[in-house]
Amino acid sequence: MPAPRFTIRSQQVLRDGCLSELVMILFGVPQGSVIGPILFILCTVEVFDIIAAYGVNCHCYADEMQVYASVPASMADAESLRLADCIIQLDQWMSKNRLKLNADKTQRSLTRDVLQFLVQAFVHCRLDYCNAMLTGAAHGQIRRLQAVQNAAARLVRSSTP
Repeated sequence: MPAPRFTIRSQQVLRDGCLSELVMILFGVPQGSVIGPILFILCTVEVFDIIAAYGVNCHCYADEMQVYASVPASMADAESLRLADCIIQLDQWMSKNRLKLNADKTQRSLTRDVLQFLVQAFVHCRLDYCNAMLTGAAHGQIRRLQAVQNAAARLVRSSTP
């Protein structure tokens, strides 16, 4: 008869030749277990209720989740506020359940058209302003301005189509 899958577990860490104390693992599911994904879904089902209440979309893969909204530019401000409120609710739920929202992975993204408009409005218009004054400018100054323009072009080109 095979041994039970969930037995008492422990762990140690080996670093620079030093072995830590043996620590008993009281909680959690062994990585790679069949029941792990099912328990994850059961534990996080409320997250999907929060997202649905705000009427935004989400994609999930393993323990990663992407919450997003796609609206016309005329509705972007209102939708941004709704999305921000949703994220605040998700953060509160996570705190209540001893989880942490990774703020480093929280980001906004723009459509290529909006990004192109912003680059034109804030980068190109400043580079074009009084460009006749650049005649005879030092090569180093021109190179720095070209680097800004190249970075703006890469930003637009690498955005989602």
